[in-house]
Amino acid sequence: EAIAMYRKTFELKPDYFVAYFNIGLTYETMGKKQDAIKTYNEAIDFVKKSAGDVRIKDEAEKRIARLNGKKVSSKKK
Repeated sequence: EAIAMYRKTFELKPDYFVAYFNIGLTYETMGKKQDAIKTYNEAIDFVKKSAGDVRIKDEAEKRIARLNGKKVSSKKK
């Protein structure tokens, strides 16, 4: 249901890249690893294309790494 609501967001505001990240979070919470990774990658691509908030891109990259079994430092630069 949450995913459907976020997808509806794209109809109203197609440039709201945070919705991609939130869909990824939802998939991750549901245990749908591949769907989460795919959606996090969509968020990353959108941020790169639109000069969006790089914090979203960075967090999505960290989550993808964790989902792929890589150890990720939580230290801020």
